[in-house]
Amino acid sequence: MIENLNLNFNDEERAILDKYIEKYNQEISVFYSIDTEKITGAETPNRMIFVGGLYLLEEKGSPNEWHMGHLLNGVYDFWGNYRDLENALYGL
Repeated sequence: MIENLNLNFNDEERAILDKYIEKYNQEISVFYSIDTEKITGAETPNRMIFVGGLYLLEEKGSPNEWHMGHLLNGVYDFWGNYRDLENALYGL
């Protein structure tokens, strides 16, 4: 099932993303939709970004709780859990 994702980041989150981009010279891609059948280790996605070869996913119903993952054989495999976006980014 294709799920449309939230593209909005509040001012604090944008500042965290900008700081990370500046410090590590990384690009961040924001997903606008995802095939939920290709996700393991996470439930219903709310937001998802790609940074430095890894993916971060926030689940619906768990605001600002992010999972880290990678793409393997066409499936996004998520593990771990970070209490907020800043910790997730610096956990990369």
